[in-house]
Amino acid sequence: MSTALTQENNELISKVGYLQQTAQENEKLNQILKGKCEFSEKLTQQLEKENKLLDDIRAENQKLKAEIAKKEQAHELEVLAFLKLFDLSAPYP
Repeated sequence: MSTALTQENNELISKVGYLQQTAQENEKLNQILKGKCEFSEKLTQQLEKENKLLDDIRAENQKLKAEIAKKEQAHELEVLAFLKLFDLSAPYP
């Protein structure tokens, strides 16, 4: 009987050692995953900031385009008014 108990005890010690090794490996993997998650979160935050900046630039670009279009239209009206004022469309005698 003692031999069977000794064998069972040895098996249990072996299993405990395996479980301890597995637990240590799992802890290392958890630390790696934690680091990757933290990096991913930082990267996501950076990308969100950059996207916000791009959205702001696009909005400013649209404002500038609208302002340019208004100024071009105003300039065309001024040219037309000038031509009409001096009637430069009429042939020169």
